[in-house]
Amino acid sequence: MICKNYNLSTTKLLFSLLFMFISIVVLAANVPPGVWAQVTFGLNLILITVLVIINVHDKNFDLPFTIFLIFCYSFFFIAPIMQIKSGYFPNTMAYNPTLVTKANIYIFVFMLIFSISYFLIKNSIKRPIELIDIPKHTYFIMLAVSIIVLIIFLPELLGYYVNRSDALISSVKSTRLIAEHFLFYIPLFLVGYLLYYKEKFSKHSYYLNIIVSLGLLFWFINPVVSYRNMLGPVYIALLFSFFYDKINRNIRAFVLISLVLLIGFPATYEITHGYVEIRDLIPSLFNIKIFDTYRQIHYDAYGNFCAFIEYAHKAGYCNGKQLLGTLLFFVPRSIWVTKPVGSGIIIGDYLMQYYNMWFNNISAPLIAEGYFNFGIFGIVAYSMGLACLAAWIYRLMSRGNNYCWFVGVCSSVHLIFLLRGDLMSSFAFLIGMLFAILVIPVLISKIPFREFIGEFKMSAQSIKTSID
Repeated sequence: MICKNYNLSTTKLLFSLLFMFISIVVLAANVPPGVWAQVTFGLNLILITVLVIINVHDKNFDLPFTIFLIFCYSFFFIAPIMQIKSGYFPNTMAYNPTLVTKANIYIFVFMLIFSISYFLIKNSIKRPIELIDIPKHTYFIMLAVSIIVLIIFLPELLGYYVNRSDALISSVKSTRLIAEHFLFYIPLFLVGYLLYYKEKFSKHSYYLNIIVSLGLLFWFINPVVSYRNMLGPVYIALLFSFFYDKINRNIRAFVLISLVLLIGFPATYEITHGYVEIRDLIPSLFNIKIFDTYRQIHYDAYGNFCAFIEYAHKAGYCNGKQLLGTLLFFVPRSIWVTKPVGSGIIIGDYLMQYYNMWFNNISAPLIAEGYFNFGIFGIVAYSMGLACLAAWIYRLMSRGNNYCWFVGVCSSVHLIFLLRGDLMSSFAFLIGMLFAILVIPVLISKIPFREFIGEFKMSAQSIKTSID
């Protein structure tokens, strides 16, 4: 039964062979010192290769699994293999064969458990999620909210565009977090609604609203004012939506998102952190040395995982403290004074104290979060939890090109940032985005506005009749 979902073609076969060839060449050219490190990297490559071949030959478009494989291949194989050759990871930790071997074994377990769990859950899905019919008044309510948000934050955003200073976006941190994690995502719903409920609008009304909605979206979420974990889900989702017929294949998605991670990922970092002006972006792209990108701080996930293993060995596991902070991310620190900071900050402080790291706001990959909370059991538990989330996203997308599919693409791309971490911030962004584009619109749709209006008209008519 499962085999019916797979087929062979010349293109897919050539891609699989090319993938294996490139991987073997990279590994052969950057053989890490230490026999067991070599063996474990080889085992991880074999597992990734098998899973990639299964994925590209799958007839069904499976974006969550494709993105998981791209992340593991880029961040847990290609990047560390190329970084080890210099003797140091981007987080300034020196290469340690024993530590790397241990990290590779944990990564193998993480990938294997995730894949088994994901396929079991995915193949147990009997029917896709029912299509959502969101009435037109929901769009206009959300549009009005977006305009109000624009008016409220306009002075601060204008100041940010001019001065590129974080201090200009709301001096109250909780207000800023609500804006960035939820309110700024509302125009994404507006654009998605227009793309997938186009028939509800006249031709002229549609074009007017799409211009306004895209303008609002770009004003709130763009390379100048937003970070990568906001930009990626938004604009990659729009790309997939506008070119659905061209991209809805696993092999095409694999190539496209790999290129985005290789070029767009570091490029947006340079803009959002103010190192490159937008006018200088295009010329700077031509100066990118592809393999050097993998050696930079953008691909620090593997080295940071090694740091977590070392840190947990010295200080012990946190026994769920970080997980509790993630689940209760919405509780302000003014109420919860001892609320944990992000795991990336904890390991960043450790690296600054014992190594030569120069800042502490670094990534904490999901596998490291699981290990830091509960050890090897945490790795297993987090991989299974991720599989449940990925399967839910796959179910969202299983009906094809509709609004649920759009929500699924946004969520799928966000998996990159969930996998890279830290979990507290990436989880907050994911939940905020889902509330803005799915939960709140659905709840508004449940409000019986027509009945209220009908009752109001009847009451007004009866009052008028009694007066007459």
